[in-house]
Amino acid sequence: MGIDQHTLAQAIALIALIAGTIEYIEMIGRRAARRDSEAELRSDEDTALRGLVRVFLSGK
Repeated sequence: MGIDQHTLAQAIALIALIAGTIEYIEMIGRRAARRDSEAELRSDEDTALRGLVRVFLSGK
């Protein structure tokens, strides 16, 4: 009792589809984390710039 080639091909295709889906989910997660990190960095830079402006304006 052997496995025919068609069934084997379907199983391999299904496995590849599942693996591709998992990789895509991980990629989306990495992108979201990178966007969050960049947004936090921009926010920190904006806060620092506002603080610097206050220091310069308070000296006048």
